Amino acid sequence: MGSQNRFSVVLHVDGSKAQTITSPTMAEAAREFREYFVMNCLGASSMKRDCGKLYQTIDGKQKHIGRISYNGRIWDLLNNEMTEPAAQ
Repeated sequence: MGSQNRFSVVLHVDGSKAQTITSPTMAEAAREFREYFVMNCLGASSMKRDCGKLYQTIDGKQKHIGRISYNGRIWDLLNNEMTEPAAQ
């Protein structure tokens, strides 16, 4: 059985309960996260502390790998901008 790899990002803004978006790629997670902010006219000041946390799940094991900022940019845990590795 092959590994199952997916990415999850937390959405938690003023006036709402925390929810999670799960996507097959980091880029898709970032796109959906940004789309949510645009559709709801939100910005960085609307984000709760856990909003944007990015997790990677491989074979059922979840690991916090970074965050997505309000503008859809992806950052690692050391605040370096991340890009998704090319498919091999």
